[in-house]
Amino acid sequence: MKYLILIGLTIAFLGCQTQKFNRLVTPEKTAPFPQIQVPDGKSLTVFNILNFQNCSFHRIILKTAETPHTHEKHDLAVYVLSGSSWIYLNDRKIELYPGDFIVIPRGVKHYAVNTGKDPAEVLAVFSPPFDGKDVVPVTTTP
Repeated sequence: MKYLILIGLTIAFLGCQTQKFNRLVTPEKTAPFPQIQVPDGKSLTVFNILNFQNCSFHRIILKTAETPHTHEKHDLAVYVLSGSSWIYLNDRKIELYPGDFIVIPRGVKHYAVNTGKDPAEVLAVFSPPFDGKDVVPVTTTP
């Protein structure tokens, strides 16, 4: 019985939470992440979280699909936060789930396609830091 009460109180507490807290915590400060949306007419948006000397962190929200591309000067690691999508890595097609971790070495053709009704969201880490310019479009074979 006490477990049912504890479960009920936990559910009630979680139900009272009106705001999802997303914060950036560094030794210097704690700051909230801004709420970001994919602009109308765009398939995705990229929010630069933080840059270090050897890598950069980005929050990416995918509404529809990316175009196939490579990064010639950057390695990429991606952690799936939410949503459902497919990732295409060279000739492989892999269904992604929240909690999946994807490694994309430089030069690997890749793109993601959102398969859900809500946008998919990932945390992407580029090495070296990504300036948004190293996106090389590639064609896909049918």
